[in-house]
Amino acid sequence: MAEAPGERPISNESSTERQRGRATSVVVMQLAQLLATEPSSTIKALLARHVDDGRGKCRGCTLPQRGYEPWPCITSAAATIATVSSRLSC
Repeated sequence: MAEAPGERPISNESSTERQRGRATSVVVMQLAQLLATEPSSTIKALLARHVDDGRGKCRGCTLPQRGYEPWPCITSAAATIATVSSRLSC
């Protein structure tokens, strides 16, 4: 389906969702940079705690009012990136 000149493509994501996604990406990358300076045992401990519970929720991220956070959580994503980046920099 062709777009008329000046029309924007239709997206299922709202502007707020895109902004939230970008902000989350920035937080994950900043946390990954911080974790990359930590001993590998610290990162391994985080990865061991922040795992999928089999229902798409993180076992390490619980909040009394909200329950479990979706997995992969920010901590798991950042720890994974930190692990990969530390391997690449060797």
